[in-house]
Amino acid sequence: MSAVDILSDKSISICNINIRSIRNKINFLQNFVDEFDIIVLTETHLDNSIENRDIELDSFDKNPQRKDRTNSGGGLLIYSKEDIGICRKHELENDIDETIWVEVHAKGHSFLLCNTYRPEWTDSEYWARLNHAIGLAYQVNENIVISGDLNSDLMSLNNNKLIDMMRLFNFKNVIEKPTRVTNHSRTLLDPIIVSDTINYVFSDVFKLPDNISDHDASVVILQCSKNISRSFKREIWQYQKLITKSLKKN
Repeated sequence: MSAVDILSDKSISICNINIRSIRNKINFLQNFVDEFDIIVLTETHLDNSIENRDIELDSFDKNPQRKDRTNSGGGLLIYSKEDIGICRKHELENDIDETIWVEVHAKGHSFLLCNTYRPEWTDSEYWARLNHAIGLAYQVNENIVISGDLNSDLMSLNNNKLIDMMRLFNFKNVIEKPTRVTNHSRTLLDPIIVSDTINYVFSDVFKLPDNISDHDASVVILQCSKNISRSFKREIWQYQKLITKSLKKN
């Protein structure tokens, strides 16, 4: 069964790609992602010399959410279909990390979506800042999806920070296959992580041509449903206070 077979008016599909420069790949994206509702891209390699009209995709909103680097590399982007409501949540972002937070409204459902890129050289406090943002996010919407390229292999046992974060918030990674395969390694670097209030009906990894990316695309289809109340919401808010104090000290 393919992702297209499951798509319905009661589902929202998300495709997560490390694109390794979007500039010459618009035609590929137009054909590859047309069936999806939301496209999450990392390593766009864009700057303010590239206007939104230069990277338009048919049937997607003409003003995608972007966070460009001022120097080479990196960069984030979120495309959404024209019938999906997107509200940027700048208050959940910071000036250090490459992260975009948006609230998605579609098909009678809403959730927060975080697109984040963590380069391998990122400082060790990245995880504390992400936990801080998640704690704040819970006060906005308890339905949360986190995707992007975390450069932290979930197929390895040596990922204490990411695994600790998922355990703390009762999150689950829905991608079970490697997203980057070489002659020497198979790593899961591009997860899609969801809160326990999120229902999903499909997840998989789609192979991309080598000239598009050295990562494969990770995909999830969410089933729209009513919100579920969290029993440990109070504990998360208490943890949030501790994180805030720790960040202020540093």
